[in-house]
Amino acid sequence: MMSKICSRCKQKLPLNEFAKGYVCRSCRRDQNDLLHWGYTRTEITAMYGDICGICKQPETLTMLGKVRRLCIDHDHNCCPAGCKRCIRGLLCYDCNKKLGVVENRDWLEDALDYLERVS
Repeated sequence: MMSKICSRCKQKLPLNEFAKGYVCRSCRRDQNDLLHWGYTRTEITAMYGDICGICKQPETLTMLGKVRRLCIDHDHNCCPAGCKRCIRGLLCYDCNKKLGVVENRDWLEDALDYLERVS
C-alpha cells in the first residue's frame, strides 16, 4: 500500500488519509478547528472530554468506515459562525440533532400540540 508522511504530525499514513498536499486529514481538521473555534480538536477534547455531554457515551456513528468525531456544540445566539465563547461542549451526532430540535421552541410546541391532538 502506498503511503506518505504528514508534514505536521510526522506519521506515515496511507494515501487515502490525505486529501491533497502533505498534511493528513486529521491534522487538516485540527487546523480548521483552530481557525474556526480558536482551539484544536485536541484542546477541545481536553476541556470537555471524549464522550457526549448529554448521553455520556462515545460517538458510535461511522462514516466511510471510521467513527465520526463528536460534534462541537455551540450557542447559536452568541454569534452566527461560532467562536471560542460559543462552545458549550461535545455531543454525539444523535444528541446534537435532537438538541437542535429542542432548541427550536416554536417547532417543539407545534410538535407537542400535534401529539396531543392525535393521541
